Amino acid sequence: MRKLASRLGKGSKMVFSGDPYQIDNSRCSKTRNGLVYFISKFKGQSNYGHITIKDIERSRGAEQSARLL
Repeated sequence: MRKLASRLGKGSKMVFSGDPYQIDNSRCSKTRNGLVYFISKFKGQSNYGHITIKDIERSRGAEQSARLL
């Protein structure tokens, strides 16, 4: 996250999207990962926006796989 965000050019915009619950690194968790850290540091900054999407737009099989794996 830091490498991407720190290379933002003048006049540019960057959009990150992700799911903090989809973790594939054993050293991370849904409350401790790059996305959550980035959000916590930038929240309240004038050039930052954040939305949380609550509805899941996945098939039943995809939801089950995400939950079980």
